[in-house]
Amino acid sequence: LDPTIECSGDAIANGRAELARETDAWRQRAADWPAPVGVAVGNHPDVVSLFLALSQLGKPMVALEATRDIVGLAAACGLPTVVRRGSESSSVDDGSEPQHLEVEAAATPPGTVLVKRTSGSTGVPTGVCFDAPSLLAGVRQIAAGMDLSADDRVLLSIPLNHSYGFDNGVLSLAVLGTPLILQPSPLPRPMLRAIHDTEATVLPIVPPLVRALAHVRWPTHQLRRVISAGGRLPPQEASAFHRASGRPVHNFYGSSESGGLCFETDPLAAGSVGTVGQPLPGVEIKLAGGGETPGTVVASSAANRIGRLGSTERLEDRRVRPGDLAEWTEDGRLRLLGRADDVLNVAGRKVRAGEMEAALGALDGVSEAAVVAVEDAARGDLPIAFVVADRWPICSTRLPDRLMPRRLYRLDALPITARGKLDRADLRRRAQAAQRPSVGRNSSRARPVPTAEADDA
Repeated sequence: LDPTIECSGDAIANGRAELARETDAWRQRAADWPAPVGVAVGNHPDVVSLFLALSQLGKPMVALEATRDIVGLAAACGLPTVVRRGSESSSVDDGSEPQHLEVEAAATPPGTVLVKRTSGSTGVPTGVCFDAPSLLAGVRQIAAGMDLSADDRVLLSIPLNHSYGFDNGVLSLAVLGTPLILQPSPLPRPMLRAIHDTEATVLPIVPPLVRALAHVRWPTHQLRRVISAGGRLPPQEASAFHRASGRPVHNFYGSSESGGLCFETDPLAAGSVGTVGQPLPGVEIKLAGGGETPGTVVASSAANRIGRLGSTERLEDRRVRPGDLAEWTEDGRLRLLGRADDVLNVAGRKVRAGEMEAALGALDGVSEAAVVAVEDAARGDLPIAFVVADRWPICSTRLPDRLMPRRLYRLDALPITARGKLDRADLRRRAQAAQRPSVGRNSSRARPVPTAEADDA
């Protein structure tokens, strides 16, 4: 990437020199590796030096989750080389060479330096490719929108293989010179200790961690930016976090194919509630297919992906469609309304799952709600809702009929993926299982909620 890093202070200068030495060591080792190279070492500093070394060699790096069957995943992705965590160490096992697989190497567009894997929360994960100019544009847009610089200290516990973690962690360090602190545990107590001890100033987290940190006693700290992304953050949870920590939460919106898109610079403004802020500098967002609003998000940016893993074609249409339905507020903020494909056909009526979730979330005692559908021969889609509530039973009688789910089940917490996103696939499995008579009575699963049900007619 050959970034120009402007930084001062002996600690940062020494860190930069150490990073240069580690990058050079990896570059020598990786010179003969067949590419693309899968990297699955978890949240370890080697991610940074490996990425820089491979980019200097012109070998695409594929950021992988550190799964048990990492070899199988690498083979399925067409990666002839995979670097993984050592078996008896929290770091890469330097005593052996990375594993080489007898697989046909996946194609990538010319200039590719990084392949991000999509989350797969709405389907099968795919690989999206970026060149150096697109990555540089993305991190600079984030830096300008968030006022991020080498004077900050970023504390990160979210996975580095996730687009959110890579952009706000690896790239902010490599391009901006912003010190990166990797926190291995996302649990509240070690997180708070790290926030205090490291004097971190920027904390990118996901909604479940916002919720966990909102109900603990905070130490003194130097945080000036707390950023939430990766899923919807209920306003009441953001308010609880603000009361506990003394810092508001800035909502951030992006996608694996585009990097950052929107950021809320003034989370205490009345108009910011329920929105993800305004487009980052250099990002243009239009809403398609909905006339005025709402519509599906279409994002144009120099940071967007250049192609896909498995193809050498550079995409001419660099616009990205993350698949989200949204609307503009009067003051130019973007409000997400759910996935564009989460439109249910309930007995011939079109209902957005996100609209049902918002209505349920507004009920007294409900902190979270998620709606999925199961097939029904008579009604088409059968809306099944899962809620997290602090009182029981909830009163849903004021919901209009069109927003009333067919079944309501209570959970202690909504399931999330390793990346902090709502695991809708898990909820669909629970919903299908809950329709069988023996399942609803199992206390280890979703518990049925006494509530009025829509008329089968």
